[in-house]
Amino acid sequence: SIDVPAMIKRKEKVVDNLTEGVASLLKTNGVAILQGKAVLHAGRSVEFSSHDGEVSVLEADHIIIATGSKPIEIPAANFSNNIVDSTGALSFNKVPKFLGIIGAGIIGLELGSVWSRLGSKVTVIEALDDFLPMADSDLSKESFKEFKKQGLDIHLGSKLTSAKDNGEDVEITYETKGEELKASFDKLI
Repeated sequence: SIDVPAMIKRKEKVVDNLTEGVASLLKTNGVAILQGKAVLHAGRSVEFSSHDGEVSVLEADHIIIATGSKPIEIPAANFSNNIVDSTGALSFNKVPKFLGIIGAGIIGLELGSVWSRLGSKVTVIEALDDFLPMADSDLSKESFKEFKKQGLDIHLGSKLTSAKDNGEDVEITYETKGEELKASFDKLI
């Protein structure tokens, strides 16, 4: 049996250590860390708005704007206890028996591969007809074969139309070639 809570605790410790290490390196090298919003202007200047609303114009020889990322909620699948983003998928307290992933993007496939190796039955619902369409076609074909060999059940050309978190599981409806299909998962990413 896999001790998922211990894995999550270790993951959080590793993330904290890496974050503290990067912050320490920046500080040691004289980098000022500001959190808020920034607009880069010509002439090495930045208009910076802090979280409390204070606006200032800063100038520096070197400027790093680290934008971070924010997950996008799909209209048909609003985030909930069992419908989560990629960060939530890294915090499950047990291995989901059935895991649904909406979209065959890099992060979803990576998460699907990890949870599959830990014992989840993983289904990927992808709206596009092509697998990894932005990748080289040979790479795409080989990646598709590898993910299928790992046990991922991949449905291309399938559009999610609804997802309902019932508290215990998530029921979804999706369309494939005009046919309406239903599935149920413990968790949905």
